[in-house]
Amino acid sequence: DLMLYSATGTVSGGTLAILWRGKPVSLDALIDKYCKSMIDRNLSDNTIVAYTHVVRSVYTYLDGKIDKQGLLSWKSWMIDEKKYKPSTINLYIIAFNQYLKYINQPNLCLRIIKVPKKNYLDNAISLKTYNKLKENLLSDNKAMLYHIVTTFATTGVRVSELVKLNVEDVLSGMVDIHSKGDRIRRIYFPQKLITQLKEWIGGRTSGPLFTGKDGQRITISAVKSLFARAKKRYKIPGLHCHALRHFFAFTWLDRMSRVRQKSGQRQYGVLPILAEILGHRSLDTVFIYLQPSTEELKAYADRVDW
Repeated sequence: DLMLYSATGTVSGGTLAILWRGKPVSLDALIDKYCKSMIDRNLSDNTIVAYTHVVRSVYTYLDGKIDKQGLLSWKSWMIDEKKYKPSTINLYIIAFNQYLKYINQPNLCLRIIKVPKKNYLDNAISLKTYNKLKENLLSDNKAMLYHIVTTFATTGVRVSELVKLNVEDVLSGMVDIHSKGDRIRRIYFPQKLITQLKEWIGGRTSGPLFTGKDGQRITISAVKSLFARAKKRYKIPGLHCHALRHFFAFTWLDRMSRVRQKSGQRQYGVLPILAEILGHRSLDTVFIYLQPSTEELKAYADRVDW
């Protein structure tokens, strides 16, 4: 069936129709087939939502006529008119390129924008900021968000993993979770975190660790909303879920490197361990945590007194 999708279409009566086997089909029907193929490939829900959004927006923007010239026009529109960030544009391009490969039109794939590699990280959360955030959350009686923050910062979990955690996982000290890239990875809870969470959950012995107002398992969007409000309230520009995963990696790497330095062990030996803890397949991904933050670079610059 993949060879039978036509890359041309028409808009009629406000409804986009794509030619398939010489007959018009609705864009919804086409996207439904694409969704099923992504589900079969075990892509995450977030990826499926993002990719289908891109496919729909491109077809709509080009009135269903998908060709190289039109796609280049779409790319220019994102750059010159919408003024999206290069990283955002590349995500859109990568998403639609995947769709083009699905319909056997790889020759229409676009090149991503070359982005100069940064040798630093923006808005990294420092230990001082992290401790201040915890103080603020406790003083404001935001117990659940406090424990969400400490769980992120002391385990390195992704937000998609955090919402799957159960009380039983804390009691056992570890959990195996079906995670990104269709992998099963083990998450360990440090003893200090276990003690804090046990005190917070009280007599509960099972069920979701974090819940919403309705008592049901908290959702990813709900967690992100909590962080968005905290970011605004406490004036922390770089506060978001993934920033605390970075914070965990930075802090863990710094502490373990010091331990190894004192014992005379090789420094690079900690990277494979960190990669395993974070669930990264490649060490290349872990190297980002070796980069200084903008705050650190500014501190070094301020030392110049000549």
